[in-house]
Amino acid sequence: MKNQMLKKDETYNEIRIPERSSNNQESETNQSANQLTGRAIQFGWKLMLLITVMMLMLMMIVFSAESTAT
Repeated sequence: MKNQMLKKDETYNEIRIPERSSNNQESETNQSANQLTGRAIQFGWKLMLLITVMMLMLMMIVFSAESTAT
């Protein structure tokens, strides 16, 4: 029973060690991906604000035109 447990632990450690060594490349790609998503989120916020302001301006123009028409 203990031998089986030890063997499981050994294989687990053997599997675990290569993951850690390849983690460097993964973290680099994750960092660049995080930077890209950060930029995309910033761009998204700017775009949403721009669209909101444009819609508000459009609504103001439409309502002012309606009030002058009557």
